[in-house]
Amino acid sequence: MQLILFHHAGGDKYAFQHFVQKMNNEYDIINYELPGRNYRLKESLLSDIEQMTDDAYKIIFPYLKQDYIFIGISMGALLAFLVASKIYQSNGNLPKHIFLSSRKSIEKYADMLQFGYASDELFWNYIKSFGANIDGLLKHQELKDFYEPILRADFKALEYFNTHFQDYLNVRLPIDASSLIGNADPHIDEADAKSWEKYFTKRFETKVFDGGHFFLYNNDDAIEYIRQTVNAY
Repeated sequence: MQLILFHHAGGDKYAFQHFVQKMNNEYDIINYELPGRNYRLKESLLSDIEQMTDDAYKIIFPYLKQDYIFIGISMGALLAFLVASKIYQSNGNLPKHIFLSSRKSIEKYADMLQFGYASDELFWNYIKSFGANIDGLLKHQELKDFYEPILRADFKALEYFNTHFQDYLNVRLPIDASSLIGNADPHIDEADAKSWEKYFTKRFETKVFDGGHFFLYNNDDAIEYIRQTVNAY
């Protein structure tokens, strides 16, 4: 079984490092990574969610002939859903299961404030609200100058989609799905997690684990839940 991973806004494939180590080489893991970071550093950042979706589809397309599962956290959960929708529209081989972590369903962000173009202070305070430890980053201007364009590009893409999601409201994917959240996430509660259910026609489950917005990266109980679910296939 292949596991295809989608990282959070501002993140990269190394965000899943603990997750990958815990899987103990049991699966073939494909870490999708957006342009503008790590081995794709020389590529231009994307600030359009449709371009991100097309890029992810192009990168992972060679892996879609075998059985596979999508795992996405935060922005990565949205990307996983959009890529799965694209595969479904093209009558491709759908994932056996999709894990959507730390993300509300697409219509739940329609009235959200816009931070991608916000002032420096507002923008970084918003980033802190997700529980990210960025105090060290903000003390080093070079690091701040490196990560800020990445974060702003990702949030601009998300925030544009938040008001242009209507084409996906009627999507009903014939895929098993799990919506996962941390019990200390300040942005999402269990009802928000369950809001994904209407977009799937097969088995759907909501699970709550200890932790904040980024719990999936290092919560061993959540990782074990994913392992057991994957092994059922």
